[in-house]
Amino acid sequence: MKRHVAAWALSIAAIAAVGGAAAMTVWPNATTGPGFLEGLTAAAAGDRIPVQLPQAIINTDGKGCNLPALDVSDMSKFNYKARWHASEWANAGSTIAWKYDHVQPSGGQIFLRLDADGAPQLQAVDGTAAQDDGLWEADVTLPELREGVIVAPLWIYDRDTKDEVDFEFAGRRGLDVSMHAWPGGQHRTTTIRLFAGSDFSHKRMCFGIRAKRAAGQVEMLINGAVVYTWDRSRMDFYISHPMRPFIEMWSVDPASPGMVTWAGRFQGFSAGEHMTMIVNGYRFTPASSAGPAAR
Repeated sequence: MKRHVAAWALSIAAIAAVGGAAAMTVWPNATTGPGFLEGLTAAAAGDRIPVQLPQAIINTDGKGCNLPALDVSDMSKFNYKARWHASEWANAGSTIAWKYDHVQPSGGQIFLRLDADGAPQLQAVDGTAAQDDGLWEADVTLPELREGVIVAPLWIYDRDTKDEVDFEFAGRRGLDVSMHAWPGGQHRTTTIRLFAGSDFSHKRMCFGIRAKRAAGQVEMLINGAVVYTWDRSRMDFYISHPMRPFIEMWSVDPASPGMVTWAGRFQGFSAGEHMTMIVNGYRFTPASSAGPAAR
């Protein structure tokens, strides 16, 4: 899977407040999520115009979800008929390639390891049906977050259309939620930065993405609470195709100004140094039975 990064636009979209007292930053048209490499464009820090809006206050010290173990029993390298696959190819946004052996199941958990030799990307493939109506949930224990590293505990994507919705920790700067779509072949995206300045290192959390096809909404949930809602009626672009889930961790290319502006400068790993993210459980619930996310 490749990646795309574009310059941040100067226009600011009006987005409704969701209640509470903490702040979030809005980067409209900022391409920060995973996807195909459509162009790496340098972006100076001054290109961003942060907007502070009210944000829902939630408990971020949860104990994850009561979810079944993520089943990778049929996974093998380059077997795309399986339910899941661990990537084994170059990552265009990083100097460290995806490595199949950096995703390891053990004792009902999945361990994703990032080090100087490889990065982990776990993606649902042909054995997992793409969906556009329902709730994806992942119970994840985060690593020690660091500058220049993207930790994506859950995101959904369609390889054909490049529709995409993301949760991503960009360095130690906060949690980004993003939506990407390509109406008329033109890339459109908005990124919202939540919990700016908060350190989520080593926290066990439940991440949920609930797509409501009929309502034209996608809700982003943490520990069962909605922290942001994408609403088609308030946007000039929107996703339109079924997607599959991904979980990954990667370092940004320090030679890319746009990447560094987004997530900070990656300083590399010393001998034996690594980061580990643990997937404790996963579930997709179809819309017909999708209620509030498990706490």
